[in-house]
Amino acid sequence: MLIVALATCYIIVSGRRLETYHHLEQNDFVLEYGVQGIVEDRLKKFDNRYTYSITGGVFLCICGVLPLIITGCLGCSDIVIGFMLALMFLAIAVAVFLFCYSGSIRSAYLLLLQKEDYTPDRKEASRRNEPIRKIYWLIVVAGYLGYSFATTDWERSWIVCPVAAILFGVVATIAELTHKN
Repeated sequence: MLIVALATCYIIVSGRRLETYHHLEQNDFVLEYGVQGIVEDRLKKFDNRYTYSITGGVFLCICGVLPLIITGCLGCSDIVIGFMLALMFLAIAVAVFLFCYSGSIRSAYLLLLQKEDYTPDRKEASRRNEPIRKIYWLIVVAGYLGYSFATTDWERSWIVCPVAAILFGVVATIAELTHKN
């Protein structure tokens, strides 16, 4: 829980620091002469580190559970299994940190270069679809909470969230196709 608390604090502080640059995600801009080349060069240099961070994070997620499985199969004491559980959570925490840290750096480079998710067309689509996104998720959360409180079926109602996340891709695609037509 300490790791989760520290990670949450880190996310809050980082998010607050980045609010100053939120307009870069919303608006189009042009980099000054020479800046684009510098950013592209730094992105190229960072690319290997990004790949290693993601690969290392995936490795930790997959292998982090092995000590727990092995000690469980060997019939070790509850204390040893408890330590292995803590080790597993630590491995997952490090993996999530690697994903978030390296992903945020790469996203910053892509944002400055206005590539992938940050192209002017995608920014415009995001602005256009914002009301749909808000309405959709408010309805999903209201439906989830309404069903869960009314039935007290919390052990199964969680499925609404991942299904809604997948269906949102469908809704966003339909909205985009409707706009193009």
